[in-house]
Amino acid sequence: MPLKVDMIGDVFLRCPNLTVLDLVGGVHRTVASLHLESWRHELKIEINRINQVLPNTLKSILKSREMKLWMRSVMSQLDHYKVEHKSLLKEATTLLELPLWKANLMKTRELYLTWSEFDLRGDDEESKERDLRYMWCEHSYQECIAFSHVV
Repeated sequence: MPLKVDMIGDVFLRCPNLTVLDLVGGVHRTVASLHLESWRHELKIEINRINQVLPNTLKSILKSREMKLWMRSVMSQLDHYKVEHKSLLKEATTLLELPLWKANLMKTRELYLTWSEFDLRGDDEESKERDLRYMWCEHSYQECIAFSHVV
């Protein structure tokens, strides 16, 4: 059965012999893709919990209610872990971006110091900066953009 909270309604109302519930769809793939082993383990336990509850529930109306509560619990837990997973990925991305920016800034500073040794055409500071930017832009368009923001 797919894992959707309000999908079943009272379909299992007259199924007193229902004792096992198997999930289909991408739920198991989603669980397997979660970042931390503890999350995967907790969700697997929660997913398997329904198969321990159903055999011990006597009335079919209670089985239907138990399945709805179980689905809400699994979906809530899964949504929480997805949000945490995205947060961890964003943090990791930020940690990787920072050294790249630092390396680019160091490269920019290195080239700036190298080019500042050249005899620039203008007499005033503004024209020297403009000439320096022009020389930088000839080197690389992408680095020119970063350099313009630095200077």
